[in-house]
Amino acid sequence: MARGTFFDRWLIDLATTHPPTGREQWARAMRAEFETLARGRTGWALGCLSASLGWRLRANLGFLLAFVAVALCLDQLSILVVLPLLIGLHFWLPHSELGPLTYAIGGATLAIASGAFAAVRPRHWPAIGIGMTFFNQVGGLVWFFFFFGKTVSIRRWHIMDAPIDVGISACLGYSLIGALIGQSLAGVFRRPALKPPASA
Repeated sequence: MARGTFFDRWLIDLATTHPPTGREQWARAMRAEFETLARGRTGWALGCLSASLGWRLRANLGFLLAFVAVALCLDQLSILVVLPLLIGLHFWLPHSELGPLTYAIGGATLAIASGAFAAVRPRHWPAIGIGMTFFNQVGGLVWFFFFFGKTVSIRRWHIMDAPIDVGISACLGYSLIGALIGQSLAGVFRRPALKPPASA
């Protein structure tokens, strides 16, 4: 077996597995041509992968834009939703308990958002969970700069009143759990109905 064959096949598998609707014949033709090549398989596979990424980007552009927009603005959207609740609870709960409640609501919002997107794209639930956390934290930094007009040192940046590594780990856990739940629910909703047994 020629050197690099496993790498070449990994590339062509990435390029041709689960192509967007309408590109199935192109994917089969790419793989068929790959199998006939005696040399230059790596270059062909890289070219196929580049074309495949372009197809997928165009096919999922609306989903990606919605995902990034929601992730960047998730904290602000959740504040608008839960602010009346927090104002009401301010008269009933001690101030020391409002902070943890706010963080719990923020984590639940992350989980719900990740789960909703993973229900639409269940095969990509790990990337959705990780991406939701990444863009959410980027959005937090952007909004902080927008409101306060200055950056903040990474050493002084806290998430959920915890050091940055602990806070990001917690947010990532919320996102991945929510995405996994969304992926599981998508499988339940898309499962075909059971057919009644055939009569004898």
